[in-house]
Amino acid sequence: MQAIVAGEVDAIAYDVPLLKYLVGKEFPGELEVIPTVVERQDYGVTLPTGSPLRNQINRVMLRIITQPVWQNTLQSYFGK
Repeated sequence: MQAIVAGEVDAIAYDVPLLKYLVGKEFPGELEVIPTVVERQDYGVTLPTGSPLRNQINRVMLRIITQPVWQNTLQSYFGK
C-alpha cells in the first residue's frame, strides 16, 4: 500500500476485509478499496466429523451475526 501512495504501483489485489482494515487504519483518505471481488473466499471452522460442538457453534455464530452490534463491529474494522 505504501508503494501505491508513493506512485510506484497502480493497485494491489488481496483479501477485501484485510485491505479495508489496513486502509482505514493506516491510509484513511489516501487509498480506497474498490468493490470488486475477483474470487469469493469464505472462512469456516473445522471440527472432527460428528463433533457435538458443531450445532452449538452454528447457533452461537448465527445469533451473533444477526444482531446489529455485528454490523457495527464490521464497520468499525472495515468501514462501510
